[in-house]
Amino acid sequence: MPTNIRFEATRVCGDGGEREGRLAYVRGVLVAVLSRLTPEDLADETNGELWFVEAGFGKWGIISTPQHEPFESLEEAAAWIADIDSGGE
Repeated sequence: MPTNIRFEATRVCGDGGEREGRLAYVRGVLVAVLSRLTPEDLADETNGELWFVEAGFGKWGIISTPQHEPFESLEEAAAWIADIDSGGE
């Protein structure tokens, strides 16, 4: 995981109640809020290790960046954050 990206554990209020979440920071600035999807949230048979971008800010926001499919890991989410940080999409 890039060293300029940090995740902080938090709780996020979702449609089905509280769920595990992460605040995503780049160089100490909040850029996104992610929530962990559980098997109950999903229509298929997954292990629940999917992370959904609930909100993005600045160039990670929905106006600047189209909604991304859920990530299979926080490492994948970090790669997406790093790509946008470096000017990609």
